[in-house]
Amino acid sequence: MMQAGKFRVAICGGGIGGLVHACALAKFPSISVCVYERASEVSTFGAGIGMWPRTWEVLRKLGLAEELEKSSLCFPAQDESLAFSFRKSNQLKGFEFLNMRGSGSLTTFHRGDFQRAIFAQLPSSPNCQMYYSKRLRSYTRECDGTINLHFDDGSSHVCDVLVGADGIKSITRACMLREKASEARIKGRPPQEINTLENCIHPEFSGYVVYRSVVPREKLVGNASDTLLPKSPVLYVGKDSFILAYPIALGQMMNLVLFDFKKESRGSLYPGRWSEVVDSDQVHTVSSFEKWEPQAQAWLKCMHNPTKWAVHTVKPLPTFISRNVVLLGDAAHAFTPHQGTGAGQAIEDAYVLAELLGHPHTTRETIPRALKIYDSIRRPWTQTVAEKARANGSYLTLDFEGFDFEGASEDAIKTQLGRMSEIIIDDWRWSWNSSVQESLENAIRQLEREAWLDVSEE
Repeated sequence: MMQAGKFRVAICGGGIGGLVHACALAKFPSISVCVYERASEVSTFGAGIGMWPRTWEVLRKLGLAEELEKSSLCFPAQDESLAFSFRKSNQLKGFEFLNMRGSGSLTTFHRGDFQRAIFAQLPSSPNCQMYYSKRLRSYTRECDGTINLHFDDGSSHVCDVLVGADGIKSITRACMLREKASEARIKGRPPQEINTLENCIHPEFSGYVVYRSVVPREKLVGNASDTLLPKSPVLYVGKDSFILAYPIALGQMMNLVLFDFKKESRGSLYPGRWSEVVDSDQVHTVSSFEKWEPQAQAWLKCMHNPTKWAVHTVKPLPTFISRNVVLLGDAAHAFTPHQGTGAGQAIEDAYVLAELLGHPHTTRETIPRALKIYDSIRRPWTQTVAEKARANGSYLTLDFEGFDFEGASEDAIKTQLGRMSEIIIDDWRWSWNSSVQESLENAIRQLEREAWLDVSEE
């Protein structure tokens, strides 16, 4: 029999957001946690990811930073450290136009190392269980609020809170929005409201196709002999394309990423697989890289059998919740990766949601209240971050206020790049100058105030 006051949280998705959420909930003995992962094991697949000081603060509070530091190259400092270098590279003689510095650098990891380190921190106890090969098909509700989870293998499980951390193709999001749309029809809500819910079910193509490759350091010697191996990330910027290079795995590997943007394709149906390994020659068909500076060309020669990734996004959702169902991470707000903050925002979601669910005033009966406060805090914030990332993608492909970088004079180009640099820094400053703690404290105060009002009305 379940202990008095205890409730059950089911997390669908064992990626970064789901694992961090499970770790964050594990410190609350009044909550039992089950993670359902559709893969047969914890994924070690992936390329590089970065964590800004804002996210690192959360990881420290959760007691996860110490283990992660063992596989990271640099640690967020408090001084004005170099975050990114920007070069205009779509010319034979490229030049640096911005060294972006902030209070703390970008800490880089191999995604597989990151997920293994988080997984290792999950407690081994009956209150925290991990299940594999469990792909959610749908969920149904009982009259008492209990949720029945139905999986593709025919099994069923029950929970009191369903957390959809199942990524951009989230089944949880699809089920939740269809449920909301059905309820809206029954209530006679305007057709526009219903259409908005249904139109947000499926992701849309962003217009960006990305080629990613992780290259061991020893294989760079010779192939990149003209390139100084950077200690911090470098962006090689050109019209409609840019290249990102940075070290991971304690500097033993380089993460190389090529972004190609087709503005006219944005919002269209992508005509192929969203992710696949392709021949190395494909990266040279993207743009006229023979006209780019030697440094950028050298990196492209190092990309062997890259993963081709069609970047999709989730449209701004009208809500992240439906009673005791809640979304976090890419399931809620997948956006373009142009500020390196996708994983960080999933971690922030996981932390804030766990603190609200684990608060003494949150009981099985008041779960919907905690989720409403989470939605009111995290949804506006993440949608603002998504817009900043989208805008940054325009700057990195030299789409800036209609200025023609191809036909302008050198002086005019440098003037525009200077103006653009100021905007890039201002739009990125939040990642090292702000803290999630302030919004969490506001959320906790709201939760306690509403709980006090409930008591006062009794």
